[in-house]
Amino acid sequence: MPVVGGSPDGHFVRPTVLTPADTRPAVWRAEVFGPVLAAVTATDAEHALALVYLTD
Repeated sequence: MPVVGGSPDGHFVRPTVLTPADTRPAVWRAEVFGPVLAAVTATDAEHALALVYLTD
Protein backbone atom coordinates (compact mmCIF):
# COMPACT_ATOMS: atom_id res chain seq x y z
CA MET A 1 0.00 0.00 0.00
CA PRO A 2 1.74 3.21 -1.11
CA VAL A 3 2.12 5.86 1.58
CA VAL A 4 2.59 9.57 0.86
CA GLY A 5 3.73 11.64 3.85
CA GLY A 6 3.48 10.28 7.37
CA SER A 7 5.96 8.09 9.19
CA PRO A 8 5.65 4.42 10.16
CA ASP A 9 7.54 4.87 13.46
CA GLY A 10 6.23 6.52 16.61
CA HIS A 11 2.66 7.37 17.61
CA PHE A 12 2.32 10.57 15.57
CA VAL A 13 1.22 10.42 11.96
CA ARG A 14 1.76 13.43 9.75
CA PRO A 15 -0.91 14.09 7.09
CA THR A 16 -0.92 10.85 5.10
CA VAL A 17 -2.63 9.51 1.98
CA LEU A 18 -2.99 5.72 1.69
CA THR A 19 -3.98 4.07 -1.56
CA PRO A 20 -4.92 0.45 -0.77
CA ALA A 21 -5.41 -1.83 -3.77
CA ASP A 22 -8.79 -2.91 -2.36
CA THR A 23 -11.08 -2.34 0.64
CA ARG A 24 -9.79 -5.17 2.88
CA PRO A 25 -7.28 -3.13 4.95
CA ALA A 26 -8.62 -1.93 8.32
CA VAL A 27 -7.74 1.66 7.42
CA TRP A 28 -10.48 1.55 4.76
CA ARG A 29 -13.17 -0.15 6.85
CA ALA A 30 -12.70 1.52 10.26
CA GLU A 31 -12.59 5.09 11.55
CA VAL A 32 -9.08 6.53 11.69
CA PHE A 33 -8.27 9.34 14.11
CA GLY A 34 -5.75 11.65 12.55
CA PRO A 35 -4.94 13.37 9.31
CA VAL A 36 -5.19 10.16 7.23
CA LEU A 37 -7.04 9.64 3.95
CA ALA A 38 -7.60 6.20 2.38
CA ALA A 39 -8.46 6.46 -1.32
CA VAL A 40 -9.71 3.76 -3.69
CA THR A 41 -10.68 4.21 -7.35
CA ALA A 42 -14.31 3.38 -8.19
CA THR A 43 -15.17 1.89 -11.56
CA ASP A 44 -18.48 3.80 -11.87
CA ALA A 45 -21.07 5.72 -9.81
CA GLU A 46 -22.77 2.55 -8.56
CA HIS A 47 -19.45 1.12 -7.37
CA ALA A 48 -18.63 4.45 -5.67
CA LEU A 49 -21.89 4.32 -3.70
CA ALA A 50 -21.20 0.73 -2.67
CA LEU A 51 -17.77 1.81 -1.37
CA VAL A 52 -19.32 4.63 0.67
CA TYR A 53 -21.51 2.22 2.62
CA LEU A 54 -18.80 -0.44 3.15
CA THR A 55 -17.93 -0.39 6.87
CA ASP A 56 -17.52 -2.89 9.69
